[in-house]
Amino acid sequence: MTRVNILHNHITQQAAEFTYLASYTCKTNRKIKPAKNIKWNPPTALCYKLNIDGAFSANTTGIGGLIRNFNAEWILGFSGSAPHDSTIFAELYALTHGLKLAYENNIAPLEVDVDAKDLILLLHSQNIDFSNLIADCRYYLGQLGNPVVEHAYREQNMIADQLAKAGHNFGKEYLPRVFENAETINSNDEGKKFHLASKKQHLSPHRELRVSC
Repeated sequence: MTRVNILHNHITQQAAEFTYLASYTCKTNRKIKPAKNIKWNPPTALCYKLNIDGAFSANTTGIGGLIRNFNAEWILGFSGSAPHDSTIFAELYALTHGLKLAYENNIAPLEVDVDAKDLILLLHSQNIDFSNLIADCRYYLGQLGNPVVEHAYREQNMIADQLAKAGHNFGKEYLPRVFENAETINSNDEGKKFHLASKKQHLSPHRELRVSC
């Protein structure tokens, strides 16, 4: 092997070692972001928060949601089935019933959280396919003082998700069941299981829960 070849091999080996060490240094110096401990955010003091969700599967569709106060106490919840259409239809259907529940029971001022960004965009669109549901949502939002519908992470919406999944069991009973009583949900325990105290509750219309925010 000539001196030129030996020198070439030596340079190539050094270059390979440098590339490896540089890559290793970048990996070891890269900051690892800690997992976020995302929790449900309570509403502003003296206000209420509505969380809703839709659960769409191959054969059935469920909807669910709940309203809590600023102390994370359960005010009203609902769960039921919905016509089998699409994921976004389920979200819209759930939002319509959640807003209607708040309006009929005078639960205001209200904040609204959903975990589907497409749903928020849809409320500001002129979509023809879901025009009736969009119109219903806009109507109830207007009656409730036009609360802003905001996005929440899925981890912040776990109780509504559980209620929506429970709705799969209600067959074609498209009138959601309303629950006035349930185990008090602490804002730090958003992901825990809960017990519904009643199978079905009929509420007195226009119950006075309106306060100033």
